[in-house]
Amino acid sequence: MPGRAVVIGPLNGNVTHPPAFSDRESTGKAIGARVLRPMQWLLGRLFRGKRDALLLVSGGERTAQALKLGGCDEAQLIRTLDCGIPDALVDRPRVAHAGINRSFVHLGRLVPYKGCDLAIRALARSEAGTTLDIIGDGPTRGELVALAEQLGLGERVRFLGWMPTGPALYDRLSGYRGLVMPSLAEANGIAFQEAMVLGLPVICVDWAGPQELLTAAEAIMIPPAGEEAVIAALAVAMDQLGGDGAAADRLADRARAKAMALGFRWRDLLGRWQDVYRRARRDRPPVTS
Repeated sequence: MPGRAVVIGPLNGNVTHPPAFSDRESTGKAIGARVLRPMQWLLGRLFRGKRDALLLVSGGERTAQALKLGGCDEAQLIRTLDCGIPDALVDRPRVAHAGINRSFVHLGRLVPYKGCDLAIRALARSEAGTTLDIIGDGPTRGELVALAEQLGLGERVRFLGWMPTGPALYDRLSGYRGLVMPSLAEANGIAFQEAMVLGLPVICVDWAGPQELLTAAEAIMIPPAGEEAVIAALAVAMDQLGGDGAAADRLADRARAKAMALGFRWRDLLGRWQDVYRRARRDRPPVTS
């Protein structure tokens, strides 16, 4: 409305699977990716809401480009996170890694794009003493349990179900050597942020959300070159990280330092959003009669 200060967001979207995993893309998402450019152009001209607002963009360049297709200008776009981390986690001491620890964890909803099946297949190729705990639940749990049984992994894979966020979960996560999360279409990923703050080294696919948070200096980033290549690389990463506490500690230290520099704490994030609201009020156009 004329004279009103408008802020929209955080906005996230336009997340597709890597080309080498396009066969995993849902039909709806695949069609959406093909019509993105003309649809954004058309919607941007029919509806001016976003074009007249300050936009909080949490989805990185893929989201920024979609907004620009709809007529938004770079000056409107303010890059941000879409989720913060509670003080109870930020204030915990960083996990210290030493020696050999071949226990890994996958954390999140059990849905196809999270790539939990890739982690289980990689476990089957890793050192015999390597284990994977899966914390979370979802529609693919039955398929994943069957896969683990088919691969003969036995007690090496444990399905622990959903656990509420809080000290009990943080205590459990502190005992692992790393987080194995080969997500293929992650918009952002609170699990990655939590691991960075806690000091839990991340093994992930170098694509979408994790790409916005991490680099090869802070995590093991696996190129999304295809299913076979990713599974093989995950297995190698788990073996190397499980046997090298010093390397795990270096990754943990760098990732936590980056999390602190980016201001993952909720109150820091909310403070930055409030700065945007104040800017919107200051710069709003005058009301005309």
